[in-house]
Amino acid sequence: MCSAGKQFRNLGGLEFQTSRPLPAELYKCDQYTSIFYPRINVSADEADDFGWECRDDLIAAGDGPDLGVAVINERAGNLVALWFPETPDRLRILAYANEYALLHDDIVDAATTGEQFEQRNNTLGIFQGFERHHLQSKSKKPLQARIMVGMLEIDEYWGREFFNHWAEFLNIRGPEREEQHKTLEDYVQFRWRDAGVSIYLDMLYFAVQLRLTTADLEPIRHILLLVGTAMMYSNDSCSWNREYKEYIDRGETGYLVNAVRVVMDIHGVDPTTAKNIVISEMRKTEELYCEARDTYIAEKSPSAEM
Repeated sequence: MCSAGKQFRNLGGLEFQTSRPLPAELYKCDQYTSIFYPRINVSADEADDFGWECRDDLIAAGDGPDLGVAVINERAGNLVALWFPETPDRLRILAYANEYALLHDDIVDAATTGEQFEQRNNTLGIFQGFERHHLQSKSKKPLQARIMVGMLEIDEYWGREFFNHWAEFLNIRGPEREEQHKTLEDYVQFRWRDAGVSIYLDMLYFAVQLRLTTADLEPIRHILLLVGTAMMYSNDSCSWNREYKEYIDRGETGYLVNAVRVVMDIHGVDPTTAKNIVISEMRKTEELYCEARDTYIAEKSPSAEM
């Protein structure tokens, strides 16, 4: 269904070099819930190829199911090209890494016990405690090594930040996922680790070749928190239908870690109402981001890099 009256925002203050806008018919509809005009990287086809390559490597290694590539969105194009529209030469390794990560996410979400969750969550444990020269000689883990070495060779700083946050992600224990969250704010704080929001932001900094450090970004931490929170709401609302179906198909066993489920439990509402509440929270967070960003720019006159 089209939403002719919906108003969209430009990202503001950016010179687009590696992206193009999506056709209006793809986002002027109820299925697209963000307030921003979407853009896609012009090298989306290359991202497709590297997603397929990772999937083929996983199948050859006996670690992945024979399924279609996860990063390809049949309606709008490559998911990674949509997430990172402005990156000139780093889309390939990001597509490969995200295909691997999405498979990991599917494996973990299917766990039905805490023990099974922790076992499956360690499928990426190679990233913990390994330096680059160790990985280069680690023939038994060629896929993980390719991701780590590839990112570190391109960008030592953000590549290492990415893997440090991934290590924190891998330390999440099964019982943590069983906790009942009394407020949506409490859930959001948990999902910063469990949903890999910090990992996503590291990839974003990596993608745009950011020449700042985490210390440099501290003055805008409040703005980045809004970016990550909006991303988490978007992830949960978009994945809800599939996750809920899989949960029902498993006989309502295992984990259903999603903001929609939290809203259902807190407010006693049905899934459709809860999902609409989450989408509303996402859009509200995006608006707050715009306000915080514009205020900071007006008051601080930051550098072009910031």
